[in-house]
Amino acid sequence: MSLSSKSLPDLKPLQIVLEILFVVLVAIFAVSPFLDLGQPTRLGGIESEYLTRSAYSLAVVLPEKGYLPLWQPYLERGDPLMENPVSFAFNPLASLPPLFFGLYDGMKISLLLAAICAGIGGWALARVLGLSWFGRLLIACLVIGKGNFHAYLVEGHFPLVIVQAFFPWIFTALVSIFKGYRRWAVALLIVSFVFVFWSGIPWYPPAILLSIGIFSLFGMFVRAPGTQRLQVQWKHVGRVIAGVVGALLLSAALMFPLLTKGDNIGQSSVEEDFRADIVGIFGSFFSSEKDYTGSGLYPQGFAYSYYNYMSPIWYAALIAALSLIVVLLSRKRLF
Repeated sequence: MSLSSKSLPDLKPLQIVLEILFVVLVAIFAVSPFLDLGQPTRLGGIESEYLTRSAYSLAVVLPEKGYLPLWQPYLERGDPLMENPVSFAFNPLASLPPLFFGLYDGMKISLLLAAICAGIGGWALARVLGLSWFGRLLIACLVIGKGNFHAYLVEGHFPLVIVQAFFPWIFTALVSIFKGYRRWAVALLIVSFVFVFWSGIPWYPPAILLSIGIFSLFGMFVRAPGTQRLQVQWKHVGRVIAGVVGALLLSAALMFPLLTKGDNIGQSSVEEDFRADIVGIFGSFFSSEKDYTGSGLYPQGFAYSYYNYMSPIWYAALIAALSLIVVLLSRKRLF
């Protein structure tokens, strides 16, 4: 079935502008501690240099040499700038601001753009879900204000912040595809998924691919009109597959060189390589302990406490409370 215009709230242009303006202002407020423009401040953390070396190469080499090199020679023994699993040279959200505004200010502007992109993506997701103004602004604010969006910066995980700007757009595309939108939804899935590949974090694409698969597995079944039987929306599944394949093809410029060098990726020269206690780490998410430094669950010298904000029981209680509110207000459409 196709999605009719009646499935979405009838929004006036002025309302859209005001809601987007509100989202932008919330994003500016959320990242304002990092917007000390004109100051040579840099991200902290022991991993910030190697995770942001793409910005250094782009901002320094291009003005000096007049071209973008395929090799960065500044850190350690040097490494490829483009076909690098932690390079974001292809991602305009992370690479263009350092080129136009300089190294330090450019990275700060990238953080602001990521927050704005994520917030508007959350708003768009709520829009295709058919939520009211409250739901649209709530999801936008939750996407902008979620803890790991900001806490990753403590350890200098710049790409881990940038990549989150594209998550809500991927699910906006998926919801739109299974609701009946066609070409633009597939194009949105391709572009947003490609930007995940190009964000310099190779750990997220497999997780996103798994999420797309789980979402599609549940979204592909609908009740046949007038019956209780389930039918499969093969056309929508095909569009999702087309979007994923299109994203993989567009990311080939980065992925193919990595595949050819796969034997040299992930090889540790440390005799006693660290092996995480998976059971213990899983249990930590159900604990109210705030700091696991010295617990043996994580490598010493790393601040991994930001992965554990609150025991999931609190999230379950919050969901239950919100569900009760929704039931009580069901006659008055708040969401």
